[in-house]
Amino acid sequence: MKKLVFFCLFAVLGLSCGLLEIDPSTFNLTVFPTLMDAINGQRCVLLVSVTGDKAEGKFVTIGAKADNCEILVENSQIVQGQVCEITIIPKSLPDKEITVSITGAREGFTLTKSVKINVVLGVDLAGPAAAEIRNRFVAWLAEQHPELGITPQTDWTGTLVTPNLTIIANYLYFSDTWEMCVSWHVMIPPHDWARIHLRRRFENMKPELAFEITSLQSAENPFAIDSPEAVTR
Repeated sequence: MKKLVFFCLFAVLGLSCGLLEIDPSTFNLTVFPTLMDAINGQRCVLLVSVTGDKAEGKFVTIGAKADNCEILVENSQIVQGQVCEITIIPKSLPDKEITVSITGAREGFTLTKSVKINVVLGVDLAGPAAAEIRNRFVAWLAEQHPELGITPQTDWTGTLVTPNLTIIANYLYFSDTWEMCVSWHVMIPPHDWARIHLRRRFENMKPELAFEITSLQSAENPFAIDSPEAVTR
């Protein structure tokens, strides 16, 4: 009886002090998006986070595999509250579907999620217009929101997204710290609005700031608007 009481007491103390091992499979993965269209050469940036994790502070290692693609995994070891970015660059013929396998692994346990990328016919013609709009917002942000660290000297890597949309164009830019989505309405004034959405990389799954210019032909400054509920892909 004394041995049984001692064992139970040890188990309780072990649990309360974190001495007993927690099942490494006690986590889930959130991947966004799980379906998208892309052209050859487009940077398809997937966001991955750990959710429902009971093993606080233990890293989950994120990986990715896909055929006919170039793959870059950034911030590959994450805990809950952090974000991994997986860049998939298709190198496939149009009208082909690419399956990307996203894995999260910890202590011998592996969880797999799938993403479908439909490769469509198209070319990137939006880059020059997107850069011009981005620079207009950046000049204002540098002056009005210096706390963001976005200046005309910030280096950006850009890519076309949503290639099937014609009325609204979207372009993504990535600095070391920020993801900026530049969106604009391809219409004549006064309906030619432009917006940017800002997401802090490796920390957030969705944008935290957004700004708009009502008409690109006007001289007005940007103003803050509500952030969208999801990143543009």
